[in-house]
Amino acid sequence: MKTEIFHTDYNLAPEKLRWEIAALLHKIWPDSALQAGKLLPTHRPQLKAQSVCCCCGGRLVGYAGVVQKSVRIGETTFIAAGLSCVAADPDWRGQGVGKNIVKSATEWIQSQSQIDLGVFTCHPALSGFYQGAGNWQVQPQAVLLGSEESGGLSSDSLDVDVLMRPFSQKATENWDWIKRSTIQLALPVGDFW
Repeated sequence: MKTEIFHTDYNLAPEKLRWEIAALLHKIWPDSALQAGKLLPTHRPQLKAQSVCCCCGGRLVGYAGVVQKSVRIGETTFIAAGLSCVAADPDWRGQGVGKNIVKSATEWIQSQSQIDLGVFTCHPALSGFYQGAGNWQVQPQAVLLGSEESGGLSSDSLDVDVLMRPFSQKATENWDWIKRSTIQLALPVGDFW
């Protein structure tokens, strides 16, 4: 069957779509988005998430959120975007859904003139998938820090790979030191991307 990919602002998405996203994520990560039949937000409103949805026959079979925020790297502020909640329905794995979602999400980031760089983390076993689907490169010297407060999560503490890409001229010109830096996300303790 043919799949269709569409994008929408998560904060403006209809409640029905939010429930479908939550149900898909709950299928893969049972402790996410749905708890005791209650819908929890998949993305914090301030992260201005763009939802990338893959449907077949009116059914959501794949999803990725693109979250964005300004980050400090050294003394410079950049607008960063990262992939979040990348998921393919288990019944649709191996059919290109995940690859197409990551490709479409990456192309969306690239089309946004305000975004300087892309950065997110993944389990090391998935790094090759993201490299092939969206040309995301592992940056072994970069550290992603969720919060500087006690109990804050980091890429080091979670033992995940940091994947990055420059998108703006500003990021490209500073790439040599950006890819070896600690990137402060300034999120609430316990949050990460």
